[in-house]
Amino acid sequence: MSEQGCCLPDQRSEEALLPAVTCLGRALNVVRCAVRFLMTLPLRAVEWFNVFTLATFSTVLFLVAMYTVATMSFFEVSTVCLNTSAILHNYQVYRLFTYGAFHSSTFHLVINVLFLASVGRTVEGKLGTWYLLNVVLVFSIMCAFIQMLLEYVISFVYPPVLDNCLPGFSGILFGILVLALGVTKGKNHNVFGLFTIPKMLYPWLLLAVSYAMSYWEFSVTANLAGLIIGYAYMHDFLNIVKLSPNMILVLEHSELCFWMSALPGFVYYPKNALMPLSGLSRRLRRTKSSHSQRKASLSLSLLCSETSPSHDTTPDVNQASETPLFLEAPDKVEGQPNQSDDGAGSTGEIIHV
Repeated sequence: MSEQGCCLPDQRSEEALLPAVTCLGRALNVVRCAVRFLMTLPLRAVEWFNVFTLATFSTVLFLVAMYTVATMSFFEVSTVCLNTSAILHNYQVYRLFTYGAFHSSTFHLVINVLFLASVGRTVEGKLGTWYLLNVVLVFSIMCAFIQMLLEYVISFVYPPVLDNCLPGFSGILFGILVLALGVTKGKNHNVFGLFTIPKMLYPWLLLAVSYAMSYWEFSVTANLAGLIIGYAYMHDFLNIVKLSPNMILVLEHSELCFWMSALPGFVYYPKNALMPLSGLSRRLRRTKSSHSQRKASLSLSLLCSETSPSHDTTPDVNQASETPLFLEAPDKVEGQPNQSDDGAGSTGEIIHV
């Protein structure tokens, strides 16, 4: 009993050290994975930039350059941001074109750049460089007008909203996100590798996340305006400002823009491009195709009825009897020997017509 009693404290100490040793092993494993990731980070960065497409990479460089200029104190971001009151009362219309190029903080810029690298490459890879450039230009202007309209409506309840200074590219990115989900296949979307949701709910989930992060200068009205423009573009309500496939092909092969096609990362507009179609657009096209098929079948039936005789198609017995169903073989064909000489066949051989 005494020996067992002496051994009990050692066993208890080992059991007490076991969780600490386990935690230390897990910590070392995490450190090893982190070191391995940092060692491969330059290679990952090179691979990440190699898969950049031209329009996406150019837009990223433009945003970084504009933020660098703003941080060097050449001017204040408040003079170029989207301010509804300044546009309506002071007629500073230039803010409609400058707000998306500048960001309020480094965190805001990094989030938007990573977001653009994901959705921009998806749309440009499916629909081409010129298509994405047209989308960015249209969305940057249309999002500003929709955002001003939303703030004007909200001002009836909360008037100070008109004085908000809202820079950033996030509203445009939310519109591009809608198009990216429209050109990708599948019904579900993976959310950061944690869970999957229907892909058409994914933009609204990000809108809720941006509302939760509104403390860090993420504008909910700008993101909501981007979603509205994205769905309007996908539902073909903005065809008047959309580049047609023929116009894109003309730009790609024109002499003025031919130099752009030679740049690395340029993506041509594919002939069988998967356009971002909504459910409404798909139903409309399906209805048009069904109508065209019905018209084709109706015209074919009318053509068949016109070519068919209107009288009774029962064959005349006398006329049928005049046409022989069988022909007798001739006795001899010129240029061939007589078969009766070989003892095979005779003039009574029957040939089926």
